[in-house]
Amino acid sequence: MPRRHRDAFRLVDAADAHFTFRALGLASSAGAQGLMQFMPATLATYGVDGDGDGRADIRSDADSVFSAANYLTASGVAAGADGVRRAIFAYNHADWYVNDVLYYAASYGGGVVAGDPSDCGPGGNGNPALPPIEDARIAGMLTLAQAHVGDPYVLGANGPHAWDCSSFTQAAYARLGITIPRTAAAQRNWLAAGNGSRVQLGHEKPGDLIFVDTYLGPNQIGHVLIVADPAAHRSVEASGDAVGIHDYTTWSGHHIFEVWRVGAMP
Repeated sequence: MPRRHRDAFRLVDAADAHFTFRALGLASSAGAQGLMQFMPATLATYGVDGDGDGRADIRSDADSVFSAANYLTASGVAAGADGVRRAIFAYNHADWYVNDVLYYAASYGGGVVAGDPSDCGPGGNGNPALPPIEDARIAGMLTLAQAHVGDPYVLGANGPHAWDCSSFTQAAYARLGITIPRTAAAQRNWLAAGNGSRVQLGHEKPGDLIFVDTYLGPNQIGHVLIVADPAAHRSVEASGDAVGIHDYTTWSGHHIFEVWRVGAMP
């Protein structure tokens, strides 16, 4: 099985696993059938003999899985992160479905978390009227965050001893009793929706979050880090091989470089 097919299968299979009627191979009201809920006409075009019996059978789990991988590959799933999203959308024309697939793919397989069911959308400009979180609480949060320096970075990890960038910031703010979304883009959108405010570089404070573009391309947020020491431009973040202390100004030349402050929550 080609690697691109295996990767495509992991994406769609992880999301479909939580739909019981699909696991049972039942037909949907629209006429879709089998484990991956193919329409017969679609299987006729993209069907693959996954179990080696000489035919592509819509009721065969193996055939259904290989056919889904073939369909996603033909839809451009190998064309980077944007290609993955477009291919999954082609499979099922619903943004919630795309986010679910990516979320469960990460949960089950440790893959890239490029979507988040809790993402509230782009949001607005935040709410500068929110009172800031007390300095003492931020200092305590940073002390706990820095205690994890050296923990390994693992994309899709959720702690408590391995992290990716956004699970690390999520856990740090959970220490303050504040629940923020799971992914970097969703965290920024949550702040922009009124739970924080945009801060200009040079006015950042400890505890602020910085969002930048990385592996998802120049127009999408792919990384988040916590400001630890503004005077020294130091951040604490999960990146590279491990949680570490870094100079956050090295990100300032990126197309996206935004500093946001979380407001005090009840």
